[in-house]
Amino acid sequence: MRRLVRAIRDSKFVKNNTLEPDIGTHEANTLMAVAPPELWTDYETKGESIYSLFNKVDGEAYECLWCGDIQMSKPLRALGHFRAKHLGHKPFICRLVHTGNEVW
Repeated sequence: MRRLVRAIRDSKFVKNNTLEPDIGTHEANTLMAVAPPELWTDYETKGESIYSLFNKVDGEAYECLWCGDIQMSKPLRALGHFRAKHLGHKPFICRLVHTGNEVW
């Protein structure tokens, strides 16, 4: 998984703050190829964000595999958590002040 995160951090979509690829696309497959294929055997998430690979789903609970943060019934918030908190990837313009005078 660490190799995948490194590949994602070095990708154009993170550097340009554009939306990440979905699983099943050529770009996602290329990124996922940096890790052993058996790592993806239990993931039937084709068409979902590549960041869904970093969430464990248990019923309505979405748990971040990196820090254990849990989002209940909020799959998109769980993706956003991993995207922003662990990668600093912000493809959506919020326009609200969050820290000091910084707008993102």
